[in-house]
Amino acid sequence: MIRPFRNRGLSRRRFTATLGAAAATLAAPAVSRAAPPRILIVGAGPGGATAAKHLAAELGDKAQITVLAGAMLHYRAPFLSTAIMLGETVPTPIPLAERLSRNSTRVVSGVAEALDPRTKSLAARHGDTRLELNYDLLLAAPGVALRPFGTAAAAGDACWTAESDCSGAIGSLARLPEGGTLAIAAPAQPYRCPPAIYERACLIAHRLKTVNPTAKILIVDDKDQYPMQALFEAAYADYYEDMIEWVPREFHGGIQRLDLAAGTIETESDSFEADVLHAVPPQSAPDFLLQAGLGPNDGYCPVEAASLRAAEEPDVYVVGDAAAAGEMSKSAVSAVVQAKIAARDIVERLTGRKPSAALEIADQCWSFVAPGDAVTLGGVYMPEGRHFASRARFVSDVEDSTERRRENARQAMAAPGDMLTQIYGQTS
Repeated sequence: MIRPFRNRGLSRRRFTATLGAAAATLAAPAVSRAAPPRILIVGAGPGGATAAKHLAAELGDKAQITVLAGAMLHYRAPFLSTAIMLGETVPTPIPLAERLSRNSTRVVSGVAEALDPRTKSLAARHGDTRLELNYDLLLAAPGVALRPFGTAAAAGDACWTAESDCSGAIGSLARLPEGGTLAIAAPAQPYRCPPAIYERACLIAHRLKTVNPTAKILIVDDKDQYPMQALFEAAYADYYEDMIEWVPREFHGGIQRLDLAAGTIETESDSFEADVLHAVPPQSAPDFLLQAGLGPNDGYCPVEAASLRAAEEPDVYVVGDAAAAGEMSKSAVSAVVQAKIAARDIVERLTGRKPSAALEIADQCWSFVAPGDAVTLGGVYMPEGRHFASRARFVSDVEDSTERRRENARQAMAAPGDMLTQIYGQTS
């Protein structure tokens, strides 16, 4: 075990309070010890794989890097899930063991179940096999856990994460009768990729215009506003006429219960019925992090933004969707840049390098409102204590030219493949 990570001269409270300072010093173990430090990465998506790649490049054989990759050893990018629902061709799932082990990284298949920061151990399960993994530093990039709406037992397969097989969502679209109603239940923020629900509605509507032009899409929302709302509302009017209707929380008081089989959404003041109900459920950090005391029961894990160290456990890092990152969105791009910050901090701790200054970072995402027409949203952020604070925001304008929107679409088409290639190598 590597104990010198904590400065024994400080109380826990005083030690934790120092973590946000970019120039904070920390007793760092020497990487030349007989037993190299053990770095455990939970998650092999954009955040986890980026961290593994950078740590392996910087530390080489001076650290033992293990990636717990989840239930499957193949990764399918969740930001392609709507395309999969619509039966479109997407990149072949990435063989994680092959790609990540190129950097002498050990890849283990299994799902995290329980974390004990006191003993620095993580319990995981793969099928009927129980695993116990020990670490000196842990970097968690597990994505989100899907939660029920109100008293609903489950929200079904929302085709929302890399683990989703999307078969239920694909089948539900095929079962929509002529002139029928597809209802989408949308959660309150924060959740992964906020504009994706409304992009999904647009692309489903585009498909229905051809195969079922009298069908309707009803979005029953558990919030009163959403990112790029003016742009999506303009798209509803320009492309889809009366096909898409959005019902905000103020009109119904909040979603209380769903019945997927019956196609009903029960709210505080109303009930909505549909031929097919598609639910994008509320989300939070996974249970193994919350039950370890790293976040509130139904929320995300506070972090020191300058390092991505968990606020309550400085030997644990949380990046990507599971982190409470302030104004920074929960997206694959955010996970990548956060993973780079965390990896840099780990390398500095293990090598004794002088801590780097806090970085100004940026993210950007694109959303299709129709084939060949995409809008974009992004921001520039600086770490401020336990948050990433926005320094600048940019968003498409409703009056943008057709050529500008086509250029956005070209970037949107290229971005997923480019990102996956940068992280994992050639994807096809």
